[in-house]
Amino acid sequence: VSEIRFYPIYMDRTAGRPNRGSPHMADAVHARTTLERLARLSAPFGAKITIQGEVGVWKMTQSAQ
Repeated sequence: VSEIRFYPIYMDRTAGRPNRGSPHMADAVHARTTLERLARLSAPFGAKITIQGEVGVWKMTQSAQ
């Protein structure tokens, strides 16, 4: 594995019954919030996650091989 892409989802708990809790792609605001948190929590482990639009990207570095 040389690269992992993270596509945030959002589960709307306020939607009507048939759609409540159904996962769907996160909008720009929810995606950014989720990816920023993921990047912050991953940093202490040496994992650098960059945000490209609404997608998080981790790339293997030489030190991680």
